[in-house]
Amino acid sequence: MKMNKKAAALGGLAALVAVGGTWAYFNQIAAITNPFHTEGGYETSVIEHFNPSDGEDWKPGVTVNKEVIASNTGDADVLVRVTMDEVWSRGEGDSKKEFKKLTNKDNGKLDVVAQKNATDGLVDEDGTVVNKLLNNKDWIFNESDGYWYYKTRLAAKTDSENLLKSVTLASDLDMGKYTDVYAYATNKKAWEELTEEEKNNLSWTSVTTEEELKGPGAEAKKDSLSFFVKKGRELDPDAKGYADADYDLTIKIEFVQPTEDAVKEAWTEKGYAVVNDLGLVENNQPTA
Repeated sequence: MKMNKKAAALGGLAALVAVGGTWAYFNQIAAITNPFHTEGGYETSVIEHFNPSDGEDWKPGVTVNKEVIASNTGDADVLVRVTMDEVWSRGEGDSKKEFKKLTNKDNGKLDVVAQKNATDGLVDEDGTVVNKLLNNKDWIFNESDGYWYYKTRLAAKTDSENLLKSVTLASDLDMGKYTDVYAYATNKKAWEELTEEEKNNLSWTSVTTEEELKGPGAEAKKDSLSFFVKKGRELDPDAKGYADADYDLTIKIEFVQPTEDAVKEAWTEKGYAVVNDLGLVENNQPTA
């Protein structure tokens, strides 16, 4: 379940690059997507293969390690920020369809489960359903642009402290709304008189309510037929919750050199305001 540190770090950061006698501003952006999958099924709520390569299952209420670390493998200090988004989708291949997306920019930290109703099968008004253990000591979240900023410069040849340490799926994850369904069949023989083959070959008629069984039951009695009923549960197609769905957590890490012009160009004034308040920006510009 642990993210490979080198993969998360987006290694190989370059330092400042000399171009034609002047300094080019350095910034780098990369993203990593982590897949999850939920199984369909009543009251099972099983999550499988958070990371297919490690063979572990991720189940509601269970915490798994998920490390996000930035690594500066270059030769000069850089500034670091991170943003995350999460997407729920359902289907396979070309038929796969996204049904819920949350982002740090639009929905805040996404760190605490905010599921409105765990049994109605509806997700539109839910916040995240994945708790995230985040490091608020070494990183600061900026509500205005939805980024986590590392509170210090990331020195050459060093790694940052973890931003994300672990994730936990909601223990009461909404796996959809199920309704009772009924089916009936008739036969001249009683149930115990039927062979297994005859039982398997019964012709069942489905109805949606128990009330609808009364009419056919009365007709069977009138015709001196045995009346068989079976009851099941069926997932409401309009209220599937998170059953049989895929969850992708995408983490985008951005690096920039710690100069005023570089930060303003790559991260705009909002990003500059954060790192400048932290005292991380060189306000003098590099010269040829």
